[in-house]
Amino acid sequence: MQDSRKTVRVFFEITALALVLLDVGLGLSAAWFRDRLAAEQQLVTGTRRHIQEGEMRVARLEKFQAILPTAQDQVKEFETSHVPSRRQAYFRAARLVRVLSEQSEVRLTGIGFKPEQTRDAVLFQRLGVDVNAEGSFANLVKFGYALETAGDFIVLRNCTFAPQEGGKLALHLLADLYLMP
Repeated sequence: MQDSRKTVRVFFEITALALVLLDVGLGLSAAWFRDRLAAEQQLVTGTRRHIQEGEMRVARLEKFQAILPTAQDQVKEFETSHVPSRRQAYFRAARLVRVLSEQSEVRLTGIGFKPEQTRDAVLFQRLGVDVNAEGSFANLVKFGYALETAGDFIVLRNCTFAPQEGGKLALHLLADLYLMP
């Protein structure tokens, strides 16, 4: 009887140990599967969010693409109704003076505009241009000549030279740019 008790006891101990090991194994595998499930759920959630962002981006792009054909007309309307011709004239005159000064190798020290307030002229409006530049005499004369013979309708009114340090001269030039009203 004692032998059978020992064998039963050993059998129960082995069975209990096997059940504990099985419980630990099942617990570890359940934790591993739970972590893996959570990772997969995060991946699915992230993928859904990226899909939603992509769909919103596609919707914005489709809306932009639908508006795009009319954009050119809107730009033309903006230029004609919102950008005054005087501002365009200032830009054109400043660009012309800057380009001619670079070509003549003179340094601009100032440029100003004096719009004519009278609107008596039916054909043209006058925009006074006041330019100050520095450089050698030959380059300043070249600049004045280039300004007077430019493609725009410019008339030089006054031209004054003054000596500067270092053998250079300063030029103060008043001109009128005539514009279509």
